[in-house]
Amino acid sequence: MSRFIKFFLIFSIISLFTFTPFQISNAEGNSIVENGVTLTKISSQVNGKITLSGQTSNAKIKALVIKDSYQEWFDINLQNGKFNESIWFTEGKGNYEVDIMVNLEGRKYTYGPKVTVENVSDVNKFLVPTKDVESDYPGISDLAKRLTRLSKTDRDKAKNIYNWITRNIKYDYDKYRRQLANDFSDNYGALNTFKTKKGVCYDFSTLYAALGRSIGLETKVIRGNYVSGKRQEYHAWNEVYLADENKWINLDSTFGYALGKNYFDNSDFVNDHVKIDEM
Repeated sequence: MSRFIKFFLIFSIISLFTFTPFQISNAEGNSIVENGVTLTKISSQVNGKITLSGQTSNAKIKALVIKDSYQEWFDINLQNGKFNESIWFTEGKGNYEVDIMVNLEGRKYTYGPKVTVENVSDVNKFLVPTKDVESDYPGISDLAKRLTRLSKTDRDKAKNIYNWITRNIKYDYDKYRRQLANDFSDNYGALNTFKTKKGVCYDFSTLYAALGRSIGLETKVIRGNYVSGKRQEYHAWNEVYLADENKWINLDSTFGYALGKNYFDNSDFVNDHVKIDEM
């Protein structure tokens, strides 16, 4: 069982970063340049997502996306200093601020280029790649297609993905023990779990969501509590929408692996799972 790390990642991460004062970016032709980052200019209106492309001399950069009370950090992958990263706007239509943040050392960041854009399209957040749910990664989408190539119903697709995870992903007990000691320095999420073939409950759930979304299954990562008698701890599982049955079902691939019991749309699921929210 895993102490659910998403609360740490979302609600605590801001306190872990130290920023230097904001500096206004300089415009050079079709780019915005600031603190060693050159960001290709972006249209003032976008349809559902933003694509950040450019180059940097810095070793590590992130993107901070802000809309009203929502804010989320995203890693930006660098290949020989170049980047081309798409981020979906899942908080509805409206204005979003996107700041490129430059790593100074450790958890200290300073500002790079900043853009503000208007999103004019609504996005179904349970069908697109989101933080830690990298459903657009080719290896993940290819695997999902192979697993479901003979499936005739959404239930078959969902169950085949569940079966693969419970049989091929191992629970990382060392990672779990580090979480209990409030050490969250490990890597998390679907892509890391896909590559390492191990993880805690959050990892099982994000990988399931990535596989499901990559083939068009609406899939949620659920944040909640596992409850057994007086015992209660943070946990993560999934809900997936079966369009041909017009309903959402619960599943818990972590329990499916660790307990060797069926936790795919089982009738007593809610007896030990208490939902708090979803992502």
